[in-house]
Amino acid sequence: MRATRLTTSFGGALMALGAVACAADWPQFRGPNRDGIVPELPATLSEPKLLWSKPLSGENHAGLAVLGGRLVLCDHDAGQDFVRCFATADGQPLWSFSMPNKQEMPYNASPRATPLLHDGRVYVQTALGRLICLNLEDGSLVWQTDFIAKYGGEVPTWGFCAAPLVANGKLIASVLGREIGLVALEPATGKPIWETPCVGSRHGSFIAGTFGGVAQLVGYDDEHLAGFDLATGRRLWSIEQEVAGDFCVGTPVAVDGKVLYATDANETRLFAFDPGGTARPKPVARSGRLLPDMGTPVYWDGSIYGSGPDFVCLNANDLSVRWAETREPALQGLTFVMAGSGRLLVFKDDGNAVLLEANPRELKILGRAKLCGKTWSHPALAGGRLFVRDAQQVHCYEFK
Repeated sequence: MRATRLTTSFGGALMALGAVACAADWPQFRGPNRDGIVPELPATLSEPKLLWSKPLSGENHAGLAVLGGRLVLCDHDAGQDFVRCFATADGQPLWSFSMPNKQEMPYNASPRATPLLHDGRVYVQTALGRLICLNLEDGSLVWQTDFIAKYGGEVPTWGFCAAPLVANGKLIASVLGREIGLVALEPATGKPIWETPCVGSRHGSFIAGTFGGVAQLVGYDDEHLAGFDLATGRRLWSIEQEVAGDFCVGTPVAVDGKVLYATDANETRLFAFDPGGTARPKPVARSGRLLPDMGTPVYWDGSIYGSGPDFVCLNANDLSVRWAETREPALQGLTFVMAGSGRLLVFKDDGNAVLLEANPRELKILGRAKLCGKTWSHPALAGGRLFVRDAQQVHCYEFK
């Protein structure tokens, strides 16, 4: 493993800006608060200005992350994984960190999890179970740990997919060990703070929030939606899937003190909490119209917006259907949905983007644009610029 420093022209100034995420950043999976909400969306998608494009080595499904004027992404060729860093201003390559990887698995063995950028560090969960911490300034290795070597277990069929997060000073990761499934680490050193006996999440990522008065982590643990005390890692509750075998790729969504979880096999369900932080096992509402295979819906101003076979708007209180679009291909299947400024940006896995009015009464399309080729990589929106990638290139767009 090695880091290659490609330039030093931005150095200290960017690190000063990048110590703490701000409105101009997209430092982790699904954005600043891990919920798909952004401070501002463009008013139109007409005539997007391509500011720059840079070549990549090959297909990769991890999302993009931005902090302090730096864009970080994962890349892969036949024998190596890469973590690459570019200047957001002009796409100038700043550094590249490489790791040998000749493993084979479906959809290749490159990292699936979006990098986490926090306090001048880059945290990358590899598909093979290694968590690495790099210096955001120069890509040098700070520390690393191998979950398979430390906790046992096996690499899942599709690899380790859960994106790490930092909450209350703890770095949270799903380790999928024989006995330990979820851990909290010291971000600076990688040393364990707590380790919890559970299975952990193979595909979906956790969120952190206060539910029922208790700060907790919520995500999928094997066949259960579950909550874990953020301070200690203790399991607080678990709710078994009604339909077993669901892949549970999506991320839970916080909805005014409740948790919404949407999958294709178990539908969309909304769970309330009792004092003490325990979720009630019976959902307070559910919908069979929102059935995402891999995507996650977004909550905005009393409504839930998301796609599966159709793109739908649900009432966030009772999950009744407000409207559904069944004929627009760019809004069907796997989409990544972002909300802000009273609008929705829907980015489809074929590289098309559609801008919608966040309107609970009707579908209103404000614009559309073709931005890249086929991709499963979640885009990043930061500083008024949209960053997208496919197997060949990463692109930076600016909108009027």
